[in-house]
Amino acid sequence: MNSLYFCARNLKSTLLFNHYYLKIKISFMKKGLLFFAVVAIFSSCSKTKDDGVVTTTTNLVANWNGNGVAGTGSMPTSFGWASSYTGAVWDVANSTTVGIVRYMDAAVASTPVHTYNGATYVGRELMYRWDGAYWTSILSKGPVTLAAGTNYTFTWKYEWWANGTLPTFNVAIGTSADGTANVANKDFIASATKNMLTDGTFTFTTTTAGSYYLIITQKGTTSADGAVIGMADLSLSAVK
Repeated sequence: MNSLYFCARNLKSTLLFNHYYLKIKISFMKKGLLFFAVVAIFSSCSKTKDDGVVTTTTNLVANWNGNGVAGTGSMPTSFGWASSYTGAVWDVANSTTVGIVRYMDAAVASTPVHTYNGATYVGRELMYRWDGAYWTSILSKGPVTLAAGTNYTFTWKYEWWANGTLPTFNVAIGTSADGTANVANKDFIASATKNMLTDGTFTFTTTTAGSYYLIITQKGTTSADGAVIGMADLSLSAVK
């Protein structure tokens, strides 16, 4: 009788163990599938595929806009921007002082109104100038560390803000902020309609690893051509 009771109890324990073991196993399997699903989703979000070209989403100049800060500490020079013109006057975001370089938060009520794709543009822009004494100056940002033998893509929005003649801007990548060691560059002609942002893309390949600078200039003949530029949504990322 005792033997029969012992066997029955062991059988019940075994069945209970197998039952809970199976539930735990299924639970972990579900969690595992969920984990791999999450990994797959995040992996697909970290890159965008277009005709076999994959661009990572890591923006090496993500702070081009001063991270959206305003007031004290919001001058572009605090975020890696510099001008070769030693007399350049930098000011805080949204300053109304005339003849300066600054960030501006474009809004529906902005004067002038800035547009993109036929609609009012709302967002941060960096305003730089080549009028007057700023003519022939170099605007630079950096340094950023780039790898050797790697393809990179630079994208931005740019506009003819004011002054001068219809501008052609040049974007270059170089190992010196003064523009004397550029490894690649491309021209961008602004829209003839002032304050209308245009998309631009520039792809280049590095040969050596090291520190590089983003260099922006305006092309022209005389200082009378000097214009004011507005730029937005700058991105520099590796292409795989």
